[in-house]
Amino acid sequence: MGPALAAQLPPCPPPRRSRPPLRPRFSDPLPQHRPRQLDHPRLPDLPPTPPRPAAPPDADRHHSRRRPRTYPARAPLAHAVEHAQSWAQTHGHLAVPHDSTQDGFPLGRWLNKQRYRARKTGPTPAAHALTAIDPWWNPPWGMTWQHAYQRARTQPHTPANRRWIHKQRRTWPLLHPDQQRLLTTTGLVVS
Repeated sequence: MGPALAAQLPPCPPPRRSRPPLRPRFSDPLPQHRPRQLDHPRLPDLPPTPPRPAAPPDADRHHSRRRPRTYPARAPLAHAVEHAQSWAQTHGHLAVPHDSTQDGFPLGRWLNKQRYRARKTGPTPAAHALTAIDPWWNPPWGMTWQHAYQRARTQPHTPANRRWIHKQRRTWPLLHPDQQRLLTTTGLVVS
């Protein structure tokens, strides 16, 4: 650019002040690592902390500080199965949401534990009792599908359930044969 052209242009604005960095540099200590001022003028003078009484020499240190932990008693199998049976009579299935309770008993949580145990160790007495109530309490597919199936079975005409049924028709070849059987026997999908 020549001097004649430079004289015609307006002067450049002064350079902008640089912005502070968005993150602190590694050399800057973080606020929680900076030393605190202990003689803050607004804080009242606190009395010194009294010393702890000495424990007797023969006392066990672990038991003298806190009480031993107590655990709630586990529900007997028959009691839990009665709650599962009550739920199944009311709702027609054992696809219980995780946070559901039946008469104060955490049935959803208990069923999830039983599903986990049955998959890890094989059939248990609880698994046999639950299979007698609902053969699909522990399906080989995920419980999300089972929850959606139970919703669609009981209320097939809601928009969300119609969309779900349509999706099952589109993905028919990908479904487990037992899933296909459940959908056709309930009349949700006509093959």
